[in-house]
Amino acid sequence: MSTSVAQQPDLGSQVLAKTHYGSRLKDALIRDREVKEQKLGAQRKLGRFNDEEVTVFEANVKEARLLYEQQLEERRHAEERQREAAADILASEARKKDLIGLASRIQAFKIQVMNQNQARERELDFRAATKQKREAFTQRVKVIEQAQAAERQELVDAQERIARNLKIIHALEMREMSEKDIAKKKTEYQLEYEQLKMRQQKEAEQLRELQLLKVRHMSEQMDLELLSSAEIEEMIGEHKDREDLYLARKYIEKAAESTKLDRQQAQLKALQLKEEQKLVQGQLLHSQVRQRKMLERTQKSSARLRERAALDDAMSTMGEAINGVKHRASEFDGSEMQSSAIESSDMDPSEASSNVGDVEAATGGEGSTQAEDMEKRRKQRTAGDAATELKEAFAKGMQRLRALDIDQKKGLDQLRQQHKDQVHQRIRESKRKQTQLLKDQEDEVRSIRTEHAQDMQELCELILQSQELQRAQRQVDFQGKTDTSSSIVENIMPAEFMQAIREGSRPAPVTYENAVVVRTAIADYNSLKPAQSVTLLQRMYGAFEEVLKEFPGAVKVASVGDMYEICVGLTHKNADDNAPDVAATALDLATRLASSFSALYVSDLNIPAGKVSLKIGVDRGVVKAGLLGSRVPQFVVHGVPVERAKQLSQAAEPGHILLAKDLKDRMDQRYKFEKFGNGDLFRLVPPSH
Repeated sequence: MSTSVAQQPDLGSQVLAKTHYGSRLKDALIRDREVKEQKLGAQRKLGRFNDEEVTVFEANVKEARLLYEQQLEERRHAEERQREAAADILASEARKKDLIGLASRIQAFKIQVMNQNQARERELDFRAATKQKREAFTQRVKVIEQAQAAERQELVDAQERIARNLKIIHALEMREMSEKDIAKKKTEYQLEYEQLKMRQQKEAEQLRELQLLKVRHMSEQMDLELLSSAEIEEMIGEHKDREDLYLARKYIEKAAESTKLDRQQAQLKALQLKEEQKLVQGQLLHSQVRQRKMLERTQKSSARLRERAALDDAMSTMGEAINGVKHRASEFDGSEMQSSAIESSDMDPSEASSNVGDVEAATGGEGSTQAEDMEKRRKQRTAGDAATELKEAFAKGMQRLRALDIDQKKGLDQLRQQHKDQVHQRIRESKRKQTQLLKDQEDEVRSIRTEHAQDMQELCELILQSQELQRAQRQVDFQGKTDTSSSIVENIMPAEFMQAIREGSRPAPVTYENAVVVRTAIADYNSLKPAQSVTLLQRMYGAFEEVLKEFPGAVKVASVGDMYEICVGLTHKNADDNAPDVAATALDLATRLASSFSALYVSDLNIPAGKVSLKIGVDRGVVKAGLLGSRVPQFVVHGVPVERAKQLSQAAEPGHILLAKDLKDRMDQRYKFEKFGNGDLFRLVPPSH
């Protein structure tokens, strides 16, 4: 019983437990249904979330498309700006090139016009200066001609005063003379007047010749000066043209170098622009990539956030249902633990995936940024190297320009110095020509003065000879002539000529077969001063006249300057028989003339000893003699011996007597000779040898 009683309570408790379990199972089923309903609600929410995700994705795609189109538009605008900038650079370079060419042509034209104007101004100034010089020279010549005319008039007045005074003196002298003496004196005075007139006329002619020579010399100097000025002006013009040509050539070189530098600078600008464009494109691409990545990260982050919110909402609902089931049925502890494990397993993967995605995005973003930065730095280094290279080329070009400027300045200075030296050389050459011209003119004046002095001396000698002839004629007219006067007459002309004159007839020309001509010359006569030569000739003529007195058969033919001509053998005796005597007499006469000249006193003339000496030439042959002139007859001799004696006197050595072989063969043994030169000439050996 006890066993049955004990089993009854256990059965009741079992029924009660089953009842309670059934109720709890019912509640669990109800909760399970509720959970399923909540899950269905969560699934519906998830579907709505997926629809929203699709909508968001479409919005993101649309936004990405808009961003891409915006980036394409920006890139297109950047490329257009780059093309416009390149076109602007090309256009500016073309305009600059055209402007440089135009400026060069304008500069060349300006330089050409300026050079032409300067050349024209120089030519006008030179012509004006030349005209002014010619006018001044013409005025100076007029003044000089007036002064010369006044000088000639003064000479004429002085000559007229001298003639009047001479006539007055002669008139006073003739007051106390008889009519016969007056008639003779008038003839003499008339001859003196004519001689004075001849001298005065000669002086006037010489003065006029010197005056004309002075004017001609002035004209020659003026012409030479103008010619030298024209040559110098022409040389200066040529030098200016050379300098302009040099500057033009250097300007062209400098312009070419400047053009090259401009081209290099344009290349540098183009390279810089290209690199800037590349940098801008790189920055734009980099910005676009960042925007795209940023958009992707933003979209992923927003999607993960929405997904996480939906999961959190679903998990919270499921958690509430599971928690209700857990405190209602303890048997569901295992299921609760399983659900919590499932929950934890459902939450952790999402969070882990989220964290992993963030890390991957961050890592990928950092890697791409570093690569882009490295590429950017590499491009910047390349652009910097190219820019540095172009800058170095530009700096070298500037150095070449400076070197061209320095070389141009140095070359121009050297060219100008060379031109200056050439001008100075031409000026020195012009001065040398002027000096030589003045020297030649002085020599010409000196020569003309010497000729004038010789002409005047010849005139005076002619006058003296005519006076001697008159005196001889007067002495012949007198019956009481002395031996001395006879000797003087015989030394002037042969005896037959004097006999004809005494008889009142004019002698006819005569030919002499065996005449010997003795002619003298003084060595270095032209080196003497006028006062020295005149005094020396006066003393020489006096000494020779004394020697002639010793040789009655010798006839003085002429005496002009240092020439003293004497003829021996003017007789009609047998030429062959008389030849040795005539030759010996002529040689004795020549020896006496040489000794008398050596004995002349010349210490007071300041002539160095041995500077002047006598040279004598002697020759024989046929000569013709006669009287020339009607008013004042003069005895003259012509023939081959006269010319040969002149040549021998010039060829003889100072202090020696030179004669031909024909004359030497006719001499006796008293004389000794030695051969002279390679011809048939012989020189008389002095007795001391």
